[in-house]
Amino acid sequence: MRFVQILLMGLSFSACKTSNTASLEEAAQSTAAVKTTPVEAPESSRQKYAKPHYGFYFLGSGDQTARAVPGERNPFFDPSRPTLIYFHGWSPGEMSKDEPRSFNKHKRFPSAPDLDLVKAWTDLGWNVGMMDWTQFADTSFETGAVGVIPAKFNYDLAERRVWGHDDRGELVYYLSDGSRHSSTEASVADMFAHEYVAFMNGVAKSGTEVRFFGHSLGTQMATTVAYRVFHMGTAAAPINPAILPVRISLTDITATNCPKAWLPSATTRNRGSNPECIGKNGPGDWVSERLGDAVDFLQNRSQRVAFDAYRCWAISSTGVLADQVKPLLDKMVFTEMKPNTGVVDLLAKHAFCMWNYLASVALPPPLVDGAASTSAVHLADVPPANCNELGVDGADRAARGVSASATTERVRQLMSGAVYFVQTKESVGPSNTSYTVTCKTK
Repeated sequence: MRFVQILLMGLSFSACKTSNTASLEEAAQSTAAVKTTPVEAPESSRQKYAKPHYGFYFLGSGDQTARAVPGERNPFFDPSRPTLIYFHGWSPGEMSKDEPRSFNKHKRFPSAPDLDLVKAWTDLGWNVGMMDWTQFADTSFETGAVGVIPAKFNYDLAERRVWGHDDRGELVYYLSDGSRHSSTEASVADMFAHEYVAFMNGVAKSGTEVRFFGHSLGTQMATTVAYRVFHMGTAAAPINPAILPVRISLTDITATNCPKAWLPSATTRNRGSNPECIGKNGPGDWVSERLGDAVDFLQNRSQRVAFDAYRCWAISSTGVLADQVKPLLDKMVFTEMKPNTGVVDLLAKHAFCMWNYLASVALPPPLVDGAASTSAVHLADVPPANCNELGVDGADRAARGVSASATTERVRQLMSGAVYFVQTKESVGPSNTSYTVTCKTK
């Protein structure tokens, strides 16, 4: 699979500035006092996670990382650039691997492009960060084998950590040797909200956009961390508005079914019947209901947070092994993807969503096959009620859907409408030209 060539842009770092009244000696002392965080070379997951290695990192090409340390200069972060923050999902068995966690997915999934997905973004002028919570998300040490049935219970354990403690009041994580530890944080989402604000609020962020991107269980992380960040800050210590995410992109939203006793609710919500929930209809909320509350809050901010979602596999669409989350998807711009992978190759389909989104930043948004296009429609003003009102997006005057390269304003405009997209069968995108989608009414 070939990809369009994108212009190489070198990393640039903003120089430290002093006030006009600062002396040369003070400036020299100030510059010398700023420590640069060391770069971590790629190493196997087994080696990396032999010690506590969770937290907020920025990424360079070739799977290099540098911890986001408050008060230190990060070699992979330039405050003048737009920023993408990635939230990975459930990671069973990841810490036992003798190879690095890589943003070139071709080795693990041959159908994926042989492409450094971090470099694809940094070459276009973006910072790329990652919230690494692998040591909380790898639950294979707790229930043993990873398979269809054990996975169901493993996943529940990781999902709960996004939101809070276990029944013993602990937030458990593991090292790669299988040893069990716990954190004092209230939840993994709280931990990363604090880490994000601690670093980002201390830099003069002036880039055009902060975007959160979550995959699988990471969709819960991205949404919940954003919700918590918007609730942080005080009059004495306000949050720099430039660090607030303006867009949240989600691939294969995955949440378990049924009410959760650990998500107590003051109201009763009628989610209908589900055979999996017999005997479990307790007083708590479904996870997707809490996510919906967070999305409603974020969309109703003065600077509306834009949401675009993509689905590639059947696990989260059947309603049997996972929640269908249809009410949640109706709040977003939604695209049903059609990966060109084996029918039963669920992991490849799932991975497709993640790498397809990241790779699509270098390509135009997908063309809408057969949709009407008219220059009379103003994208920012008229939410599309049907497929004939999609409007135009781009100098080629063609109706387009959404991808990583679509503007946030385009996502906001489509988010308010009543349409969604389905990838056409003959298109496996991104290709060397473009891929196409058909438009349908929600």
